[in-house]
Amino acid sequence: MSEAPIVDGLRTWREGALGRLRLARPLALNALDHALVRALQRGLDADLADDDVRAILLDAEPGRAFSAGGDVRALFEGDEATGLARRRAFIRDEYRLDLAIARSPKPVVAAIDGIAMGGGVGVSINAALPLACDAFSFAMPEV
Repeated sequence: MSEAPIVDGLRTWREGALGRLRLARPLALNALDHALVRALQRGLDADLADDDVRAILLDAEPGRAFSAGGDVRALFEGDEATGLARRRAFIRDEYRLDLAIARSPKPVVAAIDGIAMGGGVGVSINAALPLACDAFSFAMPEV
């Protein structure tokens, strides 16, 4: 049910025993900003706490990208004095999310369709079952 409301760039809903987490920032190529990382963590935590959820599917709104990685524009907004602290908090929370996905006691399936870069690779490749669709491509520009 993609009619589920978008909150902080994420749609969440349940289909039977399947928890659904859908990246929903297609105009930004589903780039991860701090609000979306926190929303993903909340969604994952909710599905893990729900005894009726047996597996979790992470995907993205149809378009060109699963996730273009970290939202560089959002990372460098604001003044320099607070910028470094915000960037550190974002990276810390994104890596914690990656670890939570990797250690999930419930299987997480990532349907990767389109571009997956940087942080988009992190949240997908750490799933128990990352599935690459026909139009996928990976890139790690920070490497």
